[in-house]
Amino acid sequence: MIDWALLNRYMTEMEAEGMVFLESTEKTTGFVSATRRIADMRYSGQGHEISVEIPNGLLSENSLTEIEENFKKEYHLRYGKLIEDIGIEAVTWRVVVSGPTPEIFPKQVVPKSQNSTTALKGYRKVLLAGDATYTDVPVYGRYDLQPGDSFAGPAVIEEMESTFIVGQKSVVLIDKFRNIVVKL
Repeated sequence: MIDWALLNRYMTEMEAEGMVFLESTEKTTGFVSATRRIADMRYSGQGHEISVEIPNGLLSENSLTEIEENFKKEYHLRYGKLIEDIGIEAVTWRVVVSGPTPEIFPKQVVPKSQNSTTALKGYRKVLLAGDATYTDVPVYGRYDLQPGDSFAGPAVIEEMESTFIVGQKSVVLIDKFRNIVVKL
């Protein structure tokens, strides 16, 4: 049996505590926060719970239908079936209070190679797919490739952590974040 008054008191306290924390940070001053309530639920006797959205506001016997439907929808989504003859239980009740989502602009700092002043390091003999003999293929230093650099394959791009092989009939472009983009 659920003590709705006690549960509502705890949920309200958790929401208030979360709001106090958010309001104490400079970046959330004046921001309208988002609040979500979640229950970790399972079929009685199961050893693993799933997180289920529950309604905001005062909870009561009238909330049970929506809570059970949310559980069944999430359970079916994860496991592709429902278990009809077993009761459902909530193990943990939680409140999630969130502030503004920061905008993130990735900036990659890549160390310059100590070995060369240009990205082209030299050539290596490589046996390409379908060929019977080795071909001299250009080898590029990954750390020296700059945004806007472009070259045709076949090629080898070396860095300390890995080696990137560019196939024949491919074109490499280094984007503004220094990602290697390969057009096949």
